Amino acid sequence: MKKRLYEEIIRKKRQGYKIGGKSKLLRLYRESLKPLTRGKREILVGLALGDMNIKRLKTGTRVRWEYGYKSERYIKHIYQLFKDLIISEPYEKERNGVKT
Repeated sequence: MKKRLYEEIIRKKRQGYKIGGKSKLLRLYRESLKPLTRGKREILVGLALGDMNIKRLKTGTRVRWEYGYKSERYIKHIYQLFKDLIISEPYEKERNGVKT
């Protein structure tokens, strides 16, 4: 069920739907998740103390972090560890003519 919910969320995002923190689909997906392991919690704490940005919104919480293009392998590694919790895949962004 968890995989089906995740795939439905990704499909809707690709179609341009906004999946907010109060959406029924996202709520069901959150309820299907298992608690984090101690190792993953420690990684998240390290990210939060470093480059992670956590912002509280009316509809939930947004977590993001940005790294330079040279850290692509690291970003992919973190994404693989937490991809069941991440709704959008990593993407490149250009800032002042520089890839980030």
